[in-house]
Amino acid sequence: MKEEETEEKGDSVPVEEKEQVEEGDEAKDNEEKPTEEFKPENDYSLMDELMEFLEVPEESEDNDVRLEPILCGYFNKVMTALLSKQKGKTLEYLLLFQKGKIFDNLLSHMQHYSLASLLLHFLGMKFYLEDYTGFSQLASTKRTSLLDWDNNSDSDEDENKAKSKGSPESTAAAIAENEARFEEMTKIFQRKKIQVVRTLIGYLSKKNSNNLEKTMNANTVLQELVENETTFKYLVEDGHLELIINTCCEGNVNRMNAPYIKHLLGNIFNEYSQRLNNFKDVKITDFKTTFSESFTDLIFSQCLSLRQADSGND
Repeated sequence: MKEEETEEKGDSVPVEEKEQVEEGDEAKDNEEKPTEEFKPENDYSLMDELMEFLEVPEESEDNDVRLEPILCGYFNKVMTALLSKQKGKTLEYLLLFQKGKIFDNLLSHMQHYSLASLLLHFLGMKFYLEDYTGFSQLASTKRTSLLDWDNNSDSDEDENKAKSKGSPESTAAAIAENEARFEEMTKIFQRKKIQVVRTLIGYLSKKNSNNLEKTMNANTVLQELVENETTFKYLVEDGHLELIINTCCEGNVNRMNAPYIKHLLGNIFNEYSQRLNNFKDVKITDFKTTFSESFTDLIFSQCLSLRQADSGND
């Protein structure tokens, strides 16, 4: 009996040691788990085929690949319809699944007016949590999700009822997950908008010396941003106002684009001169500071351009 008791004591492990071992195993498991990539719940195979339309090299003299203008118009119509009827799911695919690659592809084909118009549509778009999750998770209402094609569909109502029968814990977890995804989408969307504006300003600089169609379409998009108060901030924040002023000072090396970039800067000045209060998220004092710092260079470069023009006429 004593031997059996000693064996049992020898095999037993203190409770504290067991807890430490279990905690150590859990820590190892947490460290070994890689970061999970976003896996969409919906089937986006048709969207993949649609996005392949833009997956062609940028048109240039070195390659013969060309996008048909009429097909670009159809692509614009399809995307506009998807963003109108299925904004949440469409932006989930474009921003989370594709990481905003469509913005890069649209910028590569800015010589097509239909694609430039679609890019402008993205820049002016407002995206709210309700657009992604629908009303069913935010309020107890009989109205169906904003993501549904047909808000009167019985099958959609049955699906929403089935989802609402879940436990409070699962419902809260689903809401938290959707909110986290929405925040990530918003960050990507904002970052891409800033990238687009900076690239469009670059198309009005000396970097673009031979593609007039790209210049004109970029100018059209930027001029539209000036007239919209919610998008005006993209032109004067993140160093964009300084970039526009510096581009205006490039002189004759940017002869083709000079009228467009100067017109853009003139319209920005005109917007500020008509206002006494701040824009949304834009302070007039910051604008005045930036302009006063660059005023001398701007005036000198314009006088130099006028002098060179006069000498050329002689």
